[in-house]
Amino acid sequence: MTQITKHVRNQIPRPAEDERGITLQTLIVTAVLVLMAVAAGVIIAAITNSSSDDLEEQSQDLDSLCAPWELHDPVLEANAAGGGSEFSLQLSPPGGPSNAGKGGVTSSKIGCLPVCYIRLNDPGDRTLDAFRMGAATDGSDLWLDRSNDPPEVKIIRIGVTYQRNDQYLPQNYLTELNANKTWNYGQLQNRGAATGRGKQQLGTHLPPTSSDLIVRVSNDQESCVIEDTSTSEIVYQGRRN
Repeated sequence: MTQITKHVRNQIPRPAEDERGITLQTLIVTAVLVLMAVAAGVIIAAITNSSSDDLEEQSQDLDSLCAPWELHDPVLEANAAGGGSEFSLQLSPPGGPSNAGKGGVTSSKIGCLPVCYIRLNDPGDRTLDAFRMGAATDGSDLWLDRSNDPPEVKIIRIGVTYQRNDQYLPQNYLTELNANKTWNYGQLQNRGAATGRGKQQLGTHLPPTSSDLIVRVSNDQESCVIEDTSTSEIVYQGRRN
């Protein structure tokens, strides 16, 4: 009986040693491939995030090259447009040299474009502080415009000083800035004329202010805002594009 049992056991087929080896090898290879795929995914995700961060930092670095109320424009930079020195009544007498930038764009540096415009509401709006006190609550008195258009009567383009038209005294030298660096609301009226734009770009200027207020482009670059730099608070939100 014992011999018969041994004989039957000997007849049961056993898996070949090479088949068991192949099965184990297949599992190992599959596991390695899965781990490699996971590692590749992690690396790709890290590279993508790093590239995105680098691009964002590069964009911020480019914008930081310009004044807060300007946008960096690669096309302007490629054409070497922009730039210009600060306006001065002494440096720009009537008929004298202009401190305007190149390519019809006056800005703090090449490749920068001033895009913030302010509408003065009354003769009291001679500084940024005074403007803020009387500005419309809906933000309509401050806006962003990428057109590079000269401002109309009673409108200031932040960062750029213009010579204004005067239909009665065409030789008279009028600017939107007084000698004490306040906005000249009276001269913006062009002696009663209801229309007209800035005639000639004379150079750059800082927004007249007596506090820590600045005009800057919003983070999403869709509007201009007034910020209190001492608190980083947005104290006035201009209208959005």
